[in-house]
Amino acid sequence: MKKTMVIIGAGSGISLSVACLFLSRGFRVALVSRNVVKLKKQISGEGVYFFSADVTDEKDIGRAVTEIRETFNTIDVLHYNAAHIRNVEVFEETTAQLIEDFKVNAAGLLTCAQLFKEDLITSKGAILITGGGIGIYPNPQYASLSAGKAGLRNLAMSLKEALKGTGIYVGTLTINGYVTKGSALYDPDNIALQFWNMYQDGNVFEVRL
Repeated sequence: MKKTMVIIGAGSGISLSVACLFLSRGFRVALVSRNVVKLKKQISGEGVYFFSADVTDEKDIGRAVTEIRETFNTIDVLHYNAAHIRNVEVFEETTAQLIEDFKVNAAGLLTCAQLFKEDLITSKGAILITGGGIGIYPNPQYASLSAGKAGLRNLAMSLKEALKGTGIYVGTLTINGYVTKGSALYDPDNIALQFWNMYQDGNVFEVRL
């Protein structure tokens, strides 16, 4: 029986490389994005499925999860990759926009983990999270993303503790640099390989890259 990976916040870059790698290892991949039309131009083929949803809308993401459940007999890996990246200096930031960004950058993980919890307990699956060093070492030029990634990392720790004994592995990959094609460390394909290794190992909570 083929395993299934669900990627929340699918697009070009990291998630595309992760999808391709897990597909090559025999997985089916469900790609969740607000813009599946654009996504379909970047990846296609057997084992690739598309679901449209806005992670900040609990009803919308709930609908997508229901559709995913109806499509697959097992959910084995949840990869949370959603992020809203804006270059706005901290004193130019607004409370309203920071809160909206936080829904994508951190709170969406909670929604998805809650929705997929029972599926992942059944499969003894994994939650993989795209973290960022900016959450540990904030950049005032990216104040909202810094706060979001800090919240994401903290939430990941809470999930790890709360899911002890369930068989679910929780792992976050903290990326301490700009994702760049051709980079020795931060090429999306190398990042995808790190996620695969984390999944295979199933023990290390945080890997810093």
